[in-house]
Amino acid sequence: MRPGTALHLVGVPTGCAAHPRLVAAGDGYRLPRDRAGRAKVTSVEVRTTQPSAHPSLSPQDERFLYGATSRRWKSVARHFGSHDRAWAVAIELCKAGVIEITCAVNDGSRLGAPRGWRLTTAALDEGERRARATETAAAAARVALEAAGLADADWAEAWIAGSRRSGLLRRSAESSDELVRRAVACITALPAVSGGSPIGRSELAATRAGGAHALDDGHRLTALVLRAAAAIIGADYPTTAAGRRQLWSLVGIVSDSVSATVLVANLRPSGNALLSRHLRERADARLPTHLCARDLAHEPLALPPRERVFACENPRVLEAALDAGATTTIVCLQGNPTVVTLEFLARLAEAGCDIAYRGDFDWPGIAIANRLIATIDCRTWLYDNQTYRRALGQSQSGDHLPLTGIPVEASWDPELTRAMVAAGTVVHEEALLDHLVASLCD
Repeated sequence: MRPGTALHLVGVPTGCAAHPRLVAAGDGYRLPRDRAGRAKVTSVEVRTTQPSAHPSLSPQDERFLYGATSRRWKSVARHFGSHDRAWAVAIELCKAGVIEITCAVNDGSRLGAPRGWRLTTAALDEGERRARATETAAAAARVALEAAGLADADWAEAWIAGSRRSGLLRRSAESSDELVRRAVACITALPAVSGGSPIGRSELAATRAGGAHALDDGHRLTALVLRAAAAIIGADYPTTAAGRRQLWSLVGIVSDSVSATVLVANLRPSGNALLSRHLRERADARLPTHLCARDLAHEPLALPPRERVFACENPRVLEAALDAGATTTIVCLQGNPTVVTLEFLARLAEAGCDIAYRGDFDWPGIAIANRLIATIDCRTWLYDNQTYRRALGQSQSGDHLPLTGIPVEASWDPELTRAMVAAGTVVHEEALLDHLVASLCD
């Protein structure tokens, strides 16, 4: 039998042909035989006869496709979630000449269940080309980072690795080289990197990316810069529009003036302007207020000199303080401080307020406090090694969460860092809630 001979089996998809699996026999090939010497067809290879367009695959699907020369069908079905979806994708890949599917034969005349697939020679060549293009783009990113003086930044390799995994660098080498250069130009201008003042996203795009809309959602350049932003602050890459806006804000980029807010309670500025009256009324009603950048731009807030302002990381602290009748001003960062939060705290500091901050006893919390102390005239409250040790002594050993990540030196209390390293335990603000609320009610 000639290797190119196709079998007329029932169930072969349109645009494909079934070929028997042959074995070498001297100078030619033959069908496999059973122990009695009888020829038998037990499996076939389904191949293309009418090449079609490559199906649209996610980066995860592409990594699975090119991650191995061959796959068992059980692995294929598990990856795509079901046999039916895996079969539909496999047929389209087969038609495109990317894979050949090995199938069983039922009753000698009908196509049976798939057993697996393997990449064609053309697909293997394409996989090698993609790998070379990715390596070239990664090298270009390192060169651009070196030129910008960022090659040794602790987030640089994490950014490149994340971009490779996502498929963002898996394009033609020429386009990727230019793309990563523009991405690095944008990254160097992020306030979280440059230390500069917050700027608008369209302004960043116009000055560093070649056009005011170059960093709009859906662009490959935008995804590259956002992946760098996530690596810079040690966060996961966002999967929602709200998450992306939050990430932009955390690195100093203002997407708009209304979506990001700062949460405050008991703020009573003087004066008869609209916002000041609104804040006093909500404070009297024991209600918190979310202020956006547009609110802060509407009017200045006049506060008494040396007004005590307590800042925390978790909204539960603010909520519990209101429930307990606390009247002191409280600002909640809700995690990493956004642009509007930093601007608000800076205004309070400029007005002469006495700002005291505290957060979770973990490394991100220590890093946030270090940044605030370095950029805003503030101190800490109940955020020291004595409070940490007291919390450990009051908690049950079974409730302890392990402290992970790279230790961060607490600039205001180095002994706190040593105590946390020694204990290896996280203490969240909620574990100290009674103690914190009591201090706010004094």
